[in-house]
Amino acid sequence: MFAALSGVLGTASLVWGRVWMINGPDHPRELDSLPQLLQFEQPGDATMTVLDLPAWVRFLAAAPGLAQALMLAAAAFLLMRVLIEIADGRSFGAEVQRGLGRIGWLLVVGSFIVLALDVLALWRIEVEIWAFADAVRNDGGVTSTGIGTELPRILWLPLALGFVAFALRWAFKDGARLEKDAEGVI
Repeated sequence: MFAALSGVLGTASLVWGRVWMINGPDHPRELDSLPQLLQFEQPGDATMTVLDLPAWVRFLAAAPGLAQALMLAAAAFLLMRVLIEIADGRSFGAEVQRGLGRIGWLLVVGSFIVLALDVLALWRIEVEIWAFADAVRNDGGVTSTGIGTELPRILWLPLALGFVAFALRWAFKDGARLEKDAEGVI
């Protein structure tokens, strides 16, 4: 749940475009605070901040983190339901098998959704930055602009855990079959 809360707060901060300060005014976030950027060298005397991006682009930049947080929160909820079923003595029940399958699909598909959102956000941020640099260049500013970008995030651990959940589902399915076969045997 902490990951989900952190993702929501990070999204809100990026969309709002400001750093929240307790003892002073809120300052605009630097452009390289976007998760997709490593560095950004301002062209000439220009000062571009996150607030210079449209709100929908800021939301798009924060969307992969939010999607990851929601995916992890949903997986934790599903896992708790599976563990409750196991604790109640229904280890090989259909609900446990369905729950493990849902967790697997959620983690595998969710990992690819986060990757797609990250690629889309990176592309759109670069388009906006180059448009800003071109506007500065046309106003007679210095033409050098340096952008360092992150590679799109592939969530290897959730992806691997999704496949582990699928494997557990098949193991629990075989366990249910063995349990059924052994019912009359003493």
